Amino acid sequence: MTIKNFIKCVIVIFLVTIILSAIIENFTFSKDRYEVADYQIKSGDTLWQIGVEHKAEEDDVRDWIDEVIELNGGISSLRPGQHIRIYTAK
Repeated sequence: MTIKNFIKCVIVIFLVTIILSAIIENFTFSKDRYEVADYQIKSGDTLWQIGVEHKAEEDDVRDWIDEVIELNGGISSLRPGQHIRIYTAK
């Protein structure tokens, strides 16, 4: 391999890394897009349904749910009248 080809390979790898980093950044949950709010659970509520209503458009509802569970110390069930903290899109 010539030095010229080696430099081309390094440049291509560098550019691919930058592009992939930008793509991954757009598909990861970012707390910067959210405010924390109190939410009172109503009968029939699920984290999925709440997440669909409150998550940022670019985030996956599964990531939102994981973050809300963590925000609430690992909640495992919901009861009507219960108050939880959720992320709501700005």
